[in-house]
Amino acid sequence: MKSNQEIENAFLQAFSYAKLLLSSVIVLCDKECILVYDNKDGFSRSCYKKYYWEDMKNPNLYNELKNKLNI
Repeated sequence: MKSNQEIENAFLQAFSYAKLLLSSVIVLCDKECILVYDNKDGFSRSCYKKYYWEDMKNPNLYNELKNKLNI
């Protein structure tokens, strides 16, 4: 996802599936990062947590992501 428009398009597609499946989280990822959107008061394109793949080497950030995904 190189541009904001690509992220927006991916979010809108994922959002449509999340609504159908009553999902509590949307996850978008590419080769650089992971974007996690929570459905606390409805999904918002501007409200997300960004993790870089390199962050997954940090146990605290890894566990934070794991908890967000309820794994």
